[in-house]
Amino acid sequence: MKNNSSKRIVCDRCKRPIANCYCDCLETIETQGKILIIRHVKEREHPFNTALMARLQIKNLVLLDSDNPNFKEILLKFIEDNNPILIFKNTKSKNITDQKFNSQQSFILLDGTWDKARSLLLGNSEVLEKLETFHFDVGSTPQTIYHSVRKACSDEALSTLEALVYTLEYLNEKNYQKLLRPLERIIEDQKKWAKKGP
Repeated sequence: MKNNSSKRIVCDRCKRPIANCYCDCLETIETQGKILIIRHVKEREHPFNTALMARLQIKNLVLLDSDNPNFKEILLKFIEDNNPILIFKNTKSKNITDQKFNSQQSFILLDGTWDKARSLLLGNSEVLEKLETFHFDVGSTPQTIYHSVRKACSDEALSTLEALVYTLEYLNEKNYQKLLRPLERIIEDQKKWAKKGP
């Protein structure tokens, strides 16, 4: 445990205030395909960051911050070793549910608001735009459960953790909803706090 700048005691693992720690909700799994999450540097200290929830639960997931001094080297090696697809909706992306993959398919996610994720893509376009890029069409996934915590840019927007879960479910044809429990816990806590009022 440690104190942050506001003097609250926070959990060393999930970085949440001890009263709102979600570590008892965490699962531990290992996927067949490798996963890389590129996290925008401004997301690192965000209290609701779902990329951290993903890293704490998936053994073979790499969380790469955009200010990592070895960023390009790590990214290029991941791509060379794993031949991943990119999960991100843009004008070039295809509907993932129209494609066939196997459970060993590796993938990359961009963590941040849509604008931040787009800046990650543009800032690394010489690498990332060479990857096959896919998205989930509206209606192919449930509506995000994240909207009460953080304003989404559109109705179809998903948190990074949700995008990861739905991608795993499509690739593996099995249920990974248990990985969403930390996010569900945060949302429950947020709703309780909102009811108390100022």
